[in-house]
Amino acid sequence: MIAFGAPRPRGFRLLFSLTPHHFFLFLIGTLANKLNVPQVLLPFSREPGRVPFLLEAQRGCYIWHSTQHDAVAIQPLYENGTSCSQRAVLVAESTQPIRLSSIILAREVVTDHELRCDVKVDVIDNIEIVSRTRELYVDDAPLELMVRALDSKGNTFSTLAGMVFEWSIAQDKESSREELSSKIRILNYSEAEYSPPDYITEMEKEEKQGDVILVSGMRTGAAVVKVRIHEPFYKKVAAALIRLLVLENIFLIPSHDTYLLVGAYMKYRVAKMVQGRMTEGKFPLEHYTLELQDHRLIDVGLRSGTVALLDEKTAMVTALQLGQTNLVFVHKNVHMRSVSGLPNSTIYVVEPGFLGFTIHPGGRWSLEVGQVYIITVEVFDKSSTRVYISDNLKITFQFSKEYFEEQLSTLNGSYHMVKALKDGAVVINASLTSSLWESNSSQPKTYQINHQQEVKIYFPIQLKPSFLAFPHYPLGISNRFTVQVEGGSGNFTWSSSNETVAMVTTKGVVTAGQVRGNSTILARDVQNPFRSGNIKVYVMKLNKMELLPFQADVEIGQIIEVPIAMYHVNTETKEAIAFTDCSHLPLDLNSDKQGVFTLFKEGIQKPGPMHCSSVHIAATSPGHTLVTISVTGHEEHVWSSATFAAYEPLKALNPVEVALVTWHSVKEMVFEGGPHPWILEPSRFFLELSMEKAEAIRITEVRLPAKRKQNQYVYRVLCLELGEQVLTLRIGNHPGVLNPSPSVEKVQVRFICAHPASMLVTPMYKVPAGTQPCPLPQYNKQLIPVSSVRDTVLELAVFDQHGRKFDNFSSLMLEWKSSNETLARFESPKSVEMVARDDGSGQTRLHGHQILEVHQIKGTVLIGVNFAGYSGKRSPKGISNSPRSAGVELLLVEDVTVQPENATIYNHPDVKEVFNLVEGSGYFLVNSSEQDIVTTTYMESEGSVQLVPAHPGFLTLKVYDLCLAYLGPAMAQVRVSDIQEVELDLIDKVEIGKTVLVVVRVLGSSKHPFRNKYFRNMDVRLQLASAIVTLRLTEDQDEYSENYMLRAVTVGQTTLVAIATDRMGRKFTSAPRHIEVFPPFRLVPEKMTLIITNMMQVFLQLPAENNFAMVVHTKAAGRTTIKVTVRSKNSSFGQFERNVLELSDEIQILVFEKLQLFYADCQREQILMPMNSQLKLHTNREGAASVSSRVLKCFPNSSVIEEDGEGLLRSGSIAGTAVLEVTSIEPFGVNQTTVTGVQATPVTYLRLSSYPKLYTAQGRTLSAFPLGMSLTFIVEFYNNIGEKFHTHNTRLYMALNRDDLLLIGPGNKNYTYMAQAVNKGVTVVGLWDQRHPGMADYIPVAVEHAIEPDTKLISVGDVICFSTQLVSQHGEPGVWMISTNNIIQTDTVTGVGVARSPGTATIFHDIPGVVKTFREVVVNASSRLTLSYDLKTYLTNTPNATVFKLFISTGRSVNLKGSCTPSQALAVEKVLLPETLMLCHVQFSNTLLDIPASKVFHIYSEFSVEKGVYVCLIKVRQESEELRQVLSVADTSVYGWATLLSERGKNGMQRILIPFIPGFYMNQSEFVLGHKDTGELRILGVERVLESLEVFHSSPFLTVSGHKHSTLTTSVTLYLIRIVNFTAFQQMSSPAFINVSCALTNQHEAVVVRAKDVSGADHCEESGVFKNFVGSYQILLFTLFAVLASTAFIFLAYNAFLNKVQTIPVVYVPTIGPTQPGSYTATCSPPHFLSSQPPLVQSRLQHWLWSIKH
Repeated sequence: MIAFGAPRPRGFRLLFSLTPHHFFLFLIGTLANKLNVPQVLLPFSREPGRVPFLLEAQRGCYIWHSTQHDAVAIQPLYENGTSCSQRAVLVAESTQPIRLSSIILAREVVTDHELRCDVKVDVIDNIEIVSRTRELYVDDAPLELMVRALDSKGNTFSTLAGMVFEWSIAQDKESSREELSSKIRILNYSEAEYSPPDYITEMEKEEKQGDVILVSGMRTGAAVVKVRIHEPFYKKVAAALIRLLVLENIFLIPSHDTYLLVGAYMKYRVAKMVQGRMTEGKFPLEHYTLELQDHRLIDVGLRSGTVALLDEKTAMVTALQLGQTNLVFVHKNVHMRSVSGLPNSTIYVVEPGFLGFTIHPGGRWSLEVGQVYIITVEVFDKSSTRVYISDNLKITFQFSKEYFEEQLSTLNGSYHMVKALKDGAVVINASLTSSLWESNSSQPKTYQINHQQEVKIYFPIQLKPSFLAFPHYPLGISNRFTVQVEGGSGNFTWSSSNETVAMVTTKGVVTAGQVRGNSTILARDVQNPFRSGNIKVYVMKLNKMELLPFQADVEIGQIIEVPIAMYHVNTETKEAIAFTDCSHLPLDLNSDKQGVFTLFKEGIQKPGPMHCSSVHIAATSPGHTLVTISVTGHEEHVWSSATFAAYEPLKALNPVEVALVTWHSVKEMVFEGGPHPWILEPSRFFLELSMEKAEAIRITEVRLPAKRKQNQYVYRVLCLELGEQVLTLRIGNHPGVLNPSPSVEKVQVRFICAHPASMLVTPMYKVPAGTQPCPLPQYNKQLIPVSSVRDTVLELAVFDQHGRKFDNFSSLMLEWKSSNETLARFESPKSVEMVARDDGSGQTRLHGHQILEVHQIKGTVLIGVNFAGYSGKRSPKGISNSPRSAGVELLLVEDVTVQPENATIYNHPDVKEVFNLVEGSGYFLVNSSEQDIVTTTYMESEGSVQLVPAHPGFLTLKVYDLCLAYLGPAMAQVRVSDIQEVELDLIDKVEIGKTVLVVVRVLGSSKHPFRNKYFRNMDVRLQLASAIVTLRLTEDQDEYSENYMLRAVTVGQTTLVAIATDRMGRKFTSAPRHIEVFPPFRLVPEKMTLIITNMMQVFLQLPAENNFAMVVHTKAAGRTTIKVTVRSKNSSFGQFERNVLELSDEIQILVFEKLQLFYADCQREQILMPMNSQLKLHTNREGAASVSSRVLKCFPNSSVIEEDGEGLLRSGSIAGTAVLEVTSIEPFGVNQTTVTGVQATPVTYLRLSSYPKLYTAQGRTLSAFPLGMSLTFIVEFYNNIGEKFHTHNTRLYMALNRDDLLLIGPGNKNYTYMAQAVNKGVTVVGLWDQRHPGMADYIPVAVEHAIEPDTKLISVGDVICFSTQLVSQHGEPGVWMISTNNIIQTDTVTGVGVARSPGTATIFHDIPGVVKTFREVVVNASSRLTLSYDLKTYLTNTPNATVFKLFISTGRSVNLKGSCTPSQALAVEKVLLPETLMLCHVQFSNTLLDIPASKVFHIYSEFSVEKGVYVCLIKVRQESEELRQVLSVADTSVYGWATLLSERGKNGMQRILIPFIPGFYMNQSEFVLGHKDTGELRILGVERVLESLEVFHSSPFLTVSGHKHSTLTTSVTLYLIRIVNFTAFQQMSSPAFINVSCALTNQHEAVVVRAKDVSGADHCEESGVFKNFVGSYQILLFTLFAVLASTAFIFLAYNAFLNKVQTIPVVYVPTIGPTQPGSYTATCSPPHFLSSQPPLVQSRLQHWLWSIKH
C-alpha cells in the first residue's frame, strides 16, 4: 500500500463545526462502521475486463460515489435482491497512462454517516515473483508462485486480479544445458488438488494465465521460471525471474545425531519419499555419496585425527576414539553441492556413564501377573545422552525366574521380552561388561557399569461384580454401589464413559444417574495407568419384583431378612436382567393381618449375591400373615408378596430340665411353643418325642382338648425301670416349594427313675400376699408351732440320695403316726393326697398332703411318716435299703393378739409407745397402714412392737403370724396427735383461806385426751396473774389429767391459765379462768322479823373503796406500761399509812392484733372451694395464740364442708355453703372470733397468666416475649360468675406443640410453671383437665429477639447500637453486658459496641428482678474494605484547603448497625474509640515524585456516627516554599487506602485514586517597575489550574496582558505587567497589587507593584535584564526536564541510576533568590551564576545533571 499526506485542515474545521448530536453520531458511526481498506492502488490497463477490486463495509446499507468517474468507476453489489449494498467493485477507467486519483464515498442511508477510501490509478513500473521457498522436492506437493507489481515509487498494487501474464521456464545459466522442461513443469490449478481464486479458474477455462501459478518438481537440479505481462502496453516492463532447486526428498535412517562408544559401530540406511511413499535405497547411491567430515578429537594429544571410520559400501560407521564428526550427503553434481537441504548427522564418540531401563507397555515399573512386557536396557553417557548399542556390546541381564519367564532377548542383551509370573516386589539387574578395541590401543576398552530396578508385580485388576444394573427411579433417588477391586496396587483413578448414566467417586462408589442407558466404569492403577479394569453399568426400567425363597417362619422376637430381587424384562425377548443394587428404592410393606410382623426400621436394606435389596421384619405375635412389598413412587406398580409365620419359643414347661419319679410313677410332661403347621402345606408338619431307652419308659401322648391349650403338647411318661435318659422333642415342617428353609425347633429334658432315700414333713402355711414365708428351716429339729384351734395340713416331700425332690412318688405306700392323739390325730393314717404345686423352682411337682386334726388344746406332739413299700406288691430290682422315716415335733399354740388394741400417742420424738404381742408362733411380720406417721420397730426378743411418732394421723398396726395358718392379722388402732387444746377445770370464786381442786387435761385430735405420762413431754404448767392464790400438785392422779389444789390467800381477782408446749415450740394456752377471792361478808341486818306480805331490804356489807378511771386507746400491737401515782399534799393529814407522801402502782398492757384470715386473695365474706378439695386456713394469730376453727352449719347438708379441728377444710362432693367460725385464744386470756362463709361449687373454667409483668418505653409495645426471659405461668380457676377459687384439686396436664423453644417445668408453688425462652418462635402451651375435657386453656407464647438490631451480618469494625424496648417499672433502662469483650467492646451503660475481632459473643440486657434477655452476635472477618469519597471533592495542598474525607466501610454497606441515641453516639466518641481499629495511608501515584505524601498531608481516622462509616481525614500540613514549588507542577494523583489493625495482611488491599490539584506557585512577591519596564509574572501550575486562574489589578494605572504558555512546557504561564501612567502611579499613597486567584484550589495571592526609583535605574538595568534572562532560562530548563522525565523511557533509564547516586527528587524547579523565593526585585544583587553560594534547588539540579559516581 502507498501512504499519502495528512488530511486537509478543512476536515478539522468540519469536525469541530459539528453539533454535539452530530458529533456523537459521528463517533458512533466511526466506531461501528468501517471499510475493509483505507486506500487502494489499481494498475492502469487498456485491455477489456480491467482489474477489479472489492470494497466492503462491515454493516449498514450504503450509497457509493466516486469523485472521479473517468478515473475510477464503482459498481454497487446488492445482496438477496434487496436495495441494500454493503459491497462495491472498483474498476480503473483511466485511459491515459498517468497517475490519477479518486475518492470513494460510501454514505449510510440511515445515519448519513460517510466512509471514505482513496483510490489511485498508476502504471506498473516493474514486477517480481513472490515465493514461500526456493526449493521443492521431486514428485512432491507443487509450489505456488505469485506476481507482485510495483509502481515507479515502489508502492505495491492492491490487486492484479484479471490481468493476463505469460509464465515460462528459462535456461539456467549456472547449470548445464539440458532440456528446459526436464526439471520442473508449470501446472494449472485444475491439474492439482488445490482451490484457486475464482478469477484464476475463469482464466484457466479461457487458457489464460493469471498472477498466480503452480510449479512441480520432476528431476533434481536447478530451473528458472520467468513471467511477463501479456498486455502490449507493458511490453517494456522487464520480465521477472526466479531460480528454483529441485531436490530428492531423501533422508538418513537414523536421521538424528548418534552417540557411540569407542569400538561400537552403526549401520546407516537411506530412504526417500516419492509421492507420499517411502522407499529404501541401496548403497552406493546414484546421485549422492556419504562422507565423514570435520573430525574433532577430545584428546588433542593423539596423533591420529580420525574419530570414526566409514565404510561407503555398507554405510557402516565405526567409532575409533573419543570426539565428534559429521556424516553428510554430498551431491555428485558439482552444481548441486551448494544445496542446503541434504540430510546430515553428527556422530559423537563418548564414554559410557550409566545404564537405564525402559518397559513397554505402560512405561511404569508396576506390572501385572500374566502380562508380557518388553524391557529395554539403554546406555547413557555422562551427560545423560542415550548411546547407540551395537551388537558387539554385551549387557548381562538378571531376572528372577520365580517372578519372570524370559521369552525373547537379543544377543547384546539390550532387549528382552518377559512374562510376569507372580505378584510381589523384585529387583532386576543389568551390567555392561563388554570389552571393545580402540583403534590406537593394543588393549581392549573394558566397561563395568551396573544398574538395578525395583519392580512391583500385582495381580490383574478385577472389578466385582462383573456388571452393575440399577433401576431407573423417576423421583431422583440415586442408587449407590461400592465396587470391589481385586488386584492392582490398591490406589486407583475412576472414570465413567457416560456420567449422565452413572458417575463414580474416587472411592469407587458408583451412583446411577437420572438417565437410562449404559456406561463403562474404568478403574486405572495410579502406579501404572496402563493397567485397568472395567465394568458395565446399566440403568434400566424396573418392571418386575420377586421375593426369593427363604426361611418364612421364625420365633417371636426374631427378625427375618426378606431378600428381594428386581428385574428389567425386555418386552421383546422376554429376557430378565436382575438388578445389582436397588436398596435405595423406598419400599412399602403391608400385611393382611396386623400385629403378626412389623417392619424392623433399624434393619439396613442391603443387596446380596442373589438379591438387590432386602427388608427386615420382626415377629411380634404368633400367627401367619401375607406380606406384600411394593416400590413406592414408581411409575409402575411393582409388587410381590409371600406368607410368613411367627411362633412362640419352644420350651419345656414341666419339667423345666429334669423329671424325677419313683418306680412305676408317671410324670406328665408339658411342652409349649414351636413352629406351627405351615399354612400353605400343613401336611409337612411333624412332631416327635424321641427317647434313648425305649424299654425303660412308656410314653403316652395326651390328646384330650381339655388338657391343653393351643400349641401345647402333653405326654405321660411311666417309669418301668430305674435309670436316667434324655428325651428330645422336635417340632417343625419338612422343606417344600413354598417354604424351602422351614424352622425346626427342639428341646431336651432328662427323665430319672430312682428309689427314694429320705422324706420331709412340714406344716403348710398360707402366706399372706406380700409377706415372707415362715422363717423356720425345713430340716430344723426344734419345735414347729401350729394352731391349736384349727386343723393343719402337713406336706410330705420325698428326696433321692442326691437330695433331689421327686416330681411324683404316688407308687409309694406310707403310714402316718401321732404321739398324742388327744392333742392331734389323723383320720386316714395310711392314705395321702397327691397335690401338684410349684414349690418356687418353676417346676410343678406332686406333694403328699395329710390333714392333722386338733382339739383346741395347747401342747407338744410328735408326728412320724414311715415307708411301707410299693403299691404294686412288687419292688424294683436292685433295691437293698428303704428310705429313712420322717418325723416332726409340733407345738400347738393360740393365735396372736396385740395389747393395747387402741391408743392415742402424743406426737413427740421422745415418746416411745410399746405394744405387746401375746401368744402366736413367735415369728411375726409387723406392718402399718400408714408408713410415714410412726416409726415401727419389732423387738423380737421381747415380743413387742415399739412405735415412735413422726407425724399426726391415724393408722392401723397389723401383725401377721408367719408360721400359723393365715386367718388375718392381729390389729391395733393407733392415733398420733398434736396438742389441739388445753382444758382447765376449777371453781372460779373462792373465799379467802379456802381451797378448790384444779384439773388440767390436754386434748388431741377429735377431743381425745392424752394420758398424763405425756405431760412431761408437753411441759404442762399453770400460770397465775397474781399471787393472791397458791397452787399445789396433789398426790391422787388419774390417767388422763393432772390435779392441783388452789388455796385463796388474799382478797382480789386473778387469772389462771394452763400452758402446754408442743414439739415445734408452739405454746397452747387454755381459756383463762378468772378467779375471785372474796372476804367473808355479812348481811345487814343480821336478824330480821317480817310479817306476811311485808318486804325489807337486806344489804351486803363490803369494805368501802374510792376509785378513779381513765380511757386508753390502742394504736399498734405491742406491750406498754401504765403507772399511776397518788401523792399526798401534806403528810400530816395522815391520808396514807405510815405517813408516806405517795403511793404508786403500774400495770402492763398487751395490745394484740385483731383476728383476720390471711389466706392469699381470700375474701372475708366468703371462701370459694371446688368440690372434693381441701384448704389449709391461715390466720394472723398463728404462733402467737391458740387458733381453732369449726363449721357451724352447712347447707344443704353437713357433708358440704368438714373441718378437722386443725384448720384444714375439706369440701365434699355436694355443692353448697357453710359458715366457718375461727377462734383465737390469746395467752393472756382473751378470745377472738371471726365468722366467714365457705362455698363449695364446681369449677367452670381455668385461666393461664404469666409473671412478671414487662414494661416498655412510652409508646412502644412488645409483640413477643424476650429471648432468654424466665416466665412463671400461674393457673387460676373460676366459677360461672367469674369468682376466683382459693383452692383447687384439679389434676392438670400440660403439652407444648414443640419443645425446642421453651424449657418448662413445675414451679415452686402449686399450679405454677417455670419456663425459659431459649429459642425464637411461637409455642402453643396447652393446659387441660382430663376429667373435664372442656376445662382447658391454650395460649400462644411468641419468643423473639428483644434486642435490636439484627446481628446476622456483622463484620469486624462494625459499630452496633444495641437497643431494647424493655424498661423497669419506673421507666429506667437495664444494664448491658457482653460475654466476650475482646470480640465486641461494649459500653455497659448505653449498650453500644464495636466489633474488634472475629468470633461469637452474646449481648445481654438485664433489668434486675424483671427480665434478662440476650442475643447472639456472630462477628465475621471483614471483607475487602470499600473506599469512596464525594466525587465533587478533590485534594489540594493549599494551606487553607478544607479537610478531605475518604469514607471507608468494612462490610457490604455501612458500618453502623442500628439507630444510635445521643448518649450512645457520645460513648462511641469518648469511650469506645472505634477509629483506633483503622489505619489510613496516602501515597502519590506518580512514582517520579520523590516526595512522601505524609510530608504533605496529615491523615488520621475517625468514625462518623452520622454516616455510619469510617472516615480518613486528610489535612494539609504546613509546607515549605521549596515543597510548594515542587508540587505546583506535579502531575499526579493520590492513592488512599486503609487497613484494619486487627486484620492487617489478611485481606487484599484496595486502593482508591483521589484527584489531586496542586496549588499554583508564583516566583515573585514584588515588582519594581520603571516607566517603560514590563514585568513578567510567572506562575507555576498544572494545566487545569493555570486555565482557571483569575488575574486582575487593584490600580487603574496598571495593565495585565493575557496569559501565554511557555513554548516548551504548559506548566508555566506568563502575565505581562506594565504601568500605564507612571507619574500618577508614583503619587499613589497606597501600594498596588496584582491579585491572583484560583477557584479550583481556593487560592488568593497578591504581588506588590512599586514604582522604580529613577536615580538608580541605569545602575541596575543591566543586572535586572540579565536576571530576567537567567530566571527564564532556569524555568525553561526545569520544564524541559520535567517533560522528558514524564516519559517511560527516561524513567526506566534513570531510575536505577538515581537510586544509586542520590535520593533527591526528580522534578526540580529553580528559585530566583534565597531570601524571597519567587520575587522579582530591582536590587543590585549579583545574578545566581555569579553568587558564591547558589540556591538550594539550583545547586541540587546542577549536582544531579553533572555528578558522576566514581
